Amino acid sequence: YALQAASSVNLDISDAIALLSYLFSGQFTIQPLTAAEIAQCPEPPPPLTVVRHGTMLDVIEPSHGIQGSRVEQWSDGTIRLKNFYYDGQGVPLVVVLLSKGKFDHFGFVVSGDLTRNQPYVNETFLFPIPPEATNDKFGFVSIWCDDFPLHYAIATLFPGGFP
Repeated sequence: YALQAASSVNLDISDAIALLSYLFSGQFTIQPLTAAEIAQCPEPPPPLTVVRHGTMLDVIEPSHGIQGSRVEQWSDGTIRLKNFYYDGQGVPLVVVLLSKGKFDHFGFVVSGDLTRNQPYVNETFLFPIPPEATNDKFGFVSIWCDDFPLHYAIATLFPGGFP
């Protein structure tokens, strides 16, 4: 907080010199913040929490190995795929899709193409949720193959974090 408070106060070169002197020579003492400086410090952000969660379930045969991958919607406006398993196979374009209905083929694409030469094994990904994708506009997260089109796997989002 000392640096955050200092950033909202008038700074000059003597502040940097004082900080470097303190760090490297120990000959300079940094005074504690005054009540006025503390009052200028921003409130810390609230801790991140899982708003909704779900688990990927394969929906086609043959399976692409996505079963059991966890999906978390975080309070900072991101979707996290955790313990993500996927064989990497498919015809481009395979993406992460946020949709309102379970088998909807339209919604919000939040990833790039997921196809690759090697499988995904216990990987974690974080994708920003577009501002227009409010909670009332999606309740499902799927791995979607745009070329066929079909869902490889779908997770229903439930309120709260995993138990």
